[in-house]
Amino acid sequence: MKNTTIALHYFNPETDYALACGRKHYNPPKKIALFKREMRLFPATFARKGDYIVVDDAVESNSDSNPYSDAIDGNGLTIVTLKELPSVIAGLGRENVEFKPWGWNHSLLHKMLDTGIPTPLLKTEAEIDKLRELSHRRTSIIMQRSLSQSLAGINVPVATECCDVETAMKFLLQEGDAYFKMPWSSSGRGVIHAADMSHDKVEEWISGAIRKQGSVLAEKAFKRSGDFATEWECKNGKARFLGLSLFKTSSSGRYSGNVAASQETICNVLCRLTPFWNDNIIAAQKRALDVIIAPYYSGPAGIDMLSTDDGRLNPLVEINLRQTMGMAAICSWHNQHQHANQLT
Repeated sequence: MKNTTIALHYFNPETDYALACGRKHYNPPKKIALFKREMRLFPATFARKGDYIVVDDAVESNSDSNPYSDAIDGNGLTIVTLKELPSVIAGLGRENVEFKPWGWNHSLLHKMLDTGIPTPLLKTEAEIDKLRELSHRRTSIIMQRSLSQSLAGINVPVATECCDVETAMKFLLQEGDAYFKMPWSSSGRGVIHAADMSHDKVEEWISGAIRKQGSVLAEKAFKRSGDFATEWECKNGKARFLGLSLFKTSSSGRYSGNVAASQETICNVLCRLTPFWNDNIIAAQKRALDVIIAPYYSGPAGIDMLSTDDGRLNPLVEINLRQTMGMAAICSWHNQHQHANQLT
């Protein structure tokens, strides 16, 4: 049967930091708030025909100030404000819609409840508590250990959680170079590359991160040749593979954009980057997701990976339990080429 559910997309890129705050109301920094406003119509690039895009307030109708106007018009998308949303849902029928934010957190849940969104369309407090627990980067360590047992012939790097500055600096001394990451952050924010900073600044950053979030994750730094990811949907206790994404990062590990390409092209790139890439990687990731994540979480997931300049493969750098730019790139590619095929 064809899926006729209408998605109500809401772009909230601050979600990982809101998760870090727990149940508190979260106000993002001005820089993140501005980014959110500028990108609020970004879901138009990956939404399905007939979906809705939810925004905090009215959007200017001038197409010059709306870079997504072609995608919105081409896919018959509707823009709706939060204030209008309850009546829109009532008109469409609650059973016919699905609320799909970029990511879930307690601050978003309370905001949607205050708006008057029906609770069946929202995650519960308990579900978000579990999501917060799973989104902590120590889950990556559990996943890495699982993959190291199931992927023979691949040396899977396992991160170290450090609860004090001394442990973190000892890790850096042993490895020679390292990345340090806050437990909850995204797109390379909340991440430092020790080689880019002085010893004192690294200590200062680690101290502040531990004070704010309780620990940092330490990872051995590799000279990377490529960054890529597998994209998944977790539903009914199982993970379903949706595709591969290829992206670019800075030397500090900050995300800088996805590569628009077909799945075949991306797979060919991965095979050139590392001789260890094959379908066994995806199968092993699915087994780990089915045990560690999917029984407790429903929604999109992305597993970031990397290859090194000497051809090694890290099959799990970290996992993101939210919508990702990689997922958006896959959907955008599909939408564009589906439309092109309809015109030929």
